[in-house]
Amino acid sequence: HLLLQAHVVAQMVLRRRAGESVEEVTRRFSQFANKPWHELAEVQEGPGEDTPEVRKNHLAQAAAMISKLFEGEALAEGFLGTELLSMLLGTFELVNMCISLPNPLNRHREKLCELLGGELAAEIATIQEQVEDDSDSDDEDADETPATETGAEADPEAALDLARRGGLFSC
Repeated sequence: HLLLQAHVVAQMVLRRRAGESVEEVTRRFSQFANKPWHELAEVQEGPGEDTPEVRKNHLAQAAAMISKLFEGEALAEGFLGTELLSMLLGTFELVNMCISLPNPLNRHREKLCELLGGELAAEIATIQEQVEDDSDSDDEDADETPATETGAEADPEAALDLARRGGLFSC
């Protein structure tokens, strides 16, 4: 959600540049906010990977990165507080499940083949398959075609073909 969050902050800045007030922009982008992101963590007994405290730590890291991205952009200052960012992340979690942005590297199909070669492309395809498996683990209806069926991780030519079709890098 970090890329989506940075994209939304950029949209907010553009609205400010167009003359909208901080209040109007904030209202527009937070109108569907329901809960802060950390409050949406599953309740677990004992330490876990997805607790409110873990999410607060992740949010602090994300807020620092987004602040760095918009460093020197005076119009972004009203949108970089952790309270607003947490509400936006909470909205993303509730509304934007399984939204993905295309990886821009996939646009460079033949250039990727030239630069990577078959062996490295096969390694990348294997890693990307693992990433997709991890992100789909909660989605019971996900298309689960393992890399072994596509041949991408075992066959460098299959990985190069995947790159030529614009599918080497996950969204």
